[in-house]
Amino acid sequence: MVAVIFTERCNGCGWCLDVCPHQIISLNENKKAEIYDADRCIECGACALQCPKDAILAHPLGCGCVSSVVRKKIRKVLHIPEKSTECC
Repeated sequence: MVAVIFTERCNGCGWCLDVCPHQIISLNENKKAEIYDADRCIECGACALQCPKDAILAHPLGCGCVSSVVRKKIRKVLHIPEKSTECC
């Protein structure tokens, strides 16, 4: 799953642009973040972790390749209990 950006939450700060290891995120004409090269997304979760508005979902929960910090933040945004077994 490629990262998903919820533009209605995005404030255009650009922090996700700074941390993306492949530099595939840009700000569109409305100053909202967008992924312009989804094929290069490695689902690392750096953008989701950096976003102050919780506007990015970088990977499904529980898949093991996302850090526990990112997973915890995603659970908070989606209102999923910490001990949930919900996964992709």
